[in-house]
Amino acid sequence: MRRSNHTSFIYLLIAALILSAPGFFSQNIPIENFENYPNNDSLKAHWKAFGFSTLDFNIVLDTINTPIGRQYLSYTYSGNSQTTWGGAVEKTDYASAPLDISSTKGGLQFYLKGDGTNNVMYVRLSNGESNWSSNKISLKDSSWHAVYIPYVADTTNGFSNGSKTTDQLLKDLSSITDFRIYVDHPKIDNNPYTIYFDEIYSVQHLPPQNSIMLEDWETYKNTDSLKIAWQFFGYSTLDYNLKADPVNAQSGFKYIDYMYVGDNQTTWGGAMRTRNLTPVDISNKKGVQFYLKGDGSVNNFSFRFYNGTEMWSSYKMPLKDTTWHLITVPFIIDTLKGFRYLGNNPDNPVIGPDLGTIDMLKKDLANVNQVRFYVYRPVIDFVHYIVNIDGLYAVDKFPPLPPVPVDDFETYGTTIDLTSTWQQFGDASVSLSLTTNTDSVASGNKAAVITYKGAPGTQYTAIRRKNIIPGLNFSNLQGGIQFWLKGDGSNNHIIFRFYNGSEMWASSPVSLSSTSWKHIGIPFVIDTVNGFRYLGNDPTNPNWTGDPGTLSQLYGDLANVDQVRFDILNPDPNNITYSIVVDGIEGVDEFSPGVITSVTSKGNYNIPKRFELNQNYPNPFNPGTVISYQLPKSSFVTLKIYNILGQEIAALITEEQTAGNHSISFNAAKLSSGVYFCTLKAGNFISTKKMLLLK
Repeated sequence: MRRSNHTSFIYLLIAALILSAPGFFSQNIPIENFENYPNNDSLKAHWKAFGFSTLDFNIVLDTINTPIGRQYLSYTYSGNSQTTWGGAVEKTDYASAPLDISSTKGGLQFYLKGDGTNNVMYVRLSNGESNWSSNKISLKDSSWHAVYIPYVADTTNGFSNGSKTTDQLLKDLSSITDFRIYVDHPKIDNNPYTIYFDEIYSVQHLPPQNSIMLEDWETYKNTDSLKIAWQFFGYSTLDYNLKADPVNAQSGFKYIDYMYVGDNQTTWGGAMRTRNLTPVDISNKKGVQFYLKGDGSVNNFSFRFYNGTEMWSSYKMPLKDTTWHLITVPFIIDTLKGFRYLGNNPDNPVIGPDLGTIDMLKKDLANVNQVRFYVYRPVIDFVHYIVNIDGLYAVDKFPPLPPVPVDDFETYGTTIDLTSTWQQFGDASVSLSLTTNTDSVASGNKAAVITYKGAPGTQYTAIRRKNIIPGLNFSNLQGGIQFWLKGDGSNNHIIFRFYNGSEMWASSPVSLSSTSWKHIGIPFVIDTVNGFRYLGNDPTNPNWTGDPGTLSQLYGDLANVDQVRFDILNPDPNNITYSIVVDGIEGVDEFSPGVITSVTSKGNYNIPKRFELNQNYPNPFNPGTVISYQLPKSSFVTLKIYNILGQEIAALITEEQTAGNHSISFNAAKLSSGVYFCTLKAGNFISTKKMLLLK
């Protein structure tokens, strides 16, 4: 069966072109900003209110207190004995002209001013067939604040519609016919309460989960209030403003517009810094991220933080890119990727040979009371440049880097084209061909078929793509290599290898016993059972020694890969011709959902003494976890996930597997928080473990 959930190189290339296009990030879609209604009659031509709790709704003109613009919506309700569910306001425009917000993948964002009660509200989106209800939102906060609801199928942190998935939600967003805001079961006290809404948008980006906000500029009414909290200084500084732009902002609706110039007075550049940041502990976070829009110049930009006595600076970021892009700076000591120590004099930071240590960095991150942005030593060209900054957060996790494609076989017209790039060799070799059979393609339209034959004395067959220029760089990726594999039902195994011109590395063997498509992942770890091992610096004589190498060696060699290959070593000498299919080879920062990282060595591990299903790790988890188990002998294995009602959620393994230690990744991004059960069946052995998904 043809697989469609793997992103091919062509699609990646198209996506890269779209992502790099000017204005790509400027796709927040307005649902309502309430600025276009001159009076209540005009409002009520586009909105209606209903339900026993509803008392009234109005447009409010307020140039002082509104979060953005001049007008917002007020909705008044009351709990009474007739109330069964509450009241609602609904925008009526979409019944005749459905709203398409499917291009915005982040979520729903709006401003809310609550009533100080314990009542709750929620948002409902409908396409006429499916109704999606958001998580319940408290009305306790009676000040203006931003509300974020991500487009995920999650009852506690997104939208829900029975057992429907996030993919279905995103599909339904293409045709919204009904947008409603409900007050759900208000307390019956007969008192009127009023809540307020403003700037309702479907947005590309929401604040990262489990993050600490250092600044997103949403709390500032205007530039004057910004200047109370932030100081801009340095000879290069010309002007600075708060921009309120819900369409183009990347995090929230407001961002900084900073103008500078390089002139004869410039000695070090220009900067902006917080005046009175409440001390914050971000030592347990992975790093900081923010959005940056450069100016097209050759100048550089940096982020700094200060804890009252010590200052640290990030690496220098070029300002050449004039589109919005996400910057990530990990909390590591590295002048090219992370931070360096600048001493304990904030008025005279020293960029010297002493970079500091990770222990120093972590200690100072525990009490950050000032953050800064610098344009460092701009070129003296007297040109006025503008830089935009948005959404500064300390985060637990960075968004995954885009995959590094190796080959998806889409660019080859014929088998001759394929074999001009990939070479097959070894005495078990029969042929290498290109297939366009849809049953033999995992993604796109084409895949590579490796045909081989086991016979007495046979050593191996292999295919390789060599002399790759420029060399592939996987050194920034934290995941590994993933590829689609359709086996041949044999007891043989395949190995992935790469070579950087002087060093060779090999994965642990992957079984070919399954004749259905499997998405295989080989992690970038030193592990002879579930990763890579070092084979030395002679590609004609790979050395299977007891020394598997080190992680630093592996990542050093991943920086410039000029040959990749697949090997089938010592196939069974049964004189049978086999064919396997390979597709969609890429290096990834994060494995795709459903990737199998269970890879079993052949003859180089200790056979387990008993069947065992281990507790998944981590547990609780969000959203990924690893399930491992042991087989003392070859067995037909099923590994399935069930919900608390006993309904099957996912079938992770259904195949014959050899004896050994196995593991598989499970991604629950599409599931709601709660208790799930993992059940392993192998022969007569059955075992179940409870898993807790917390989002």
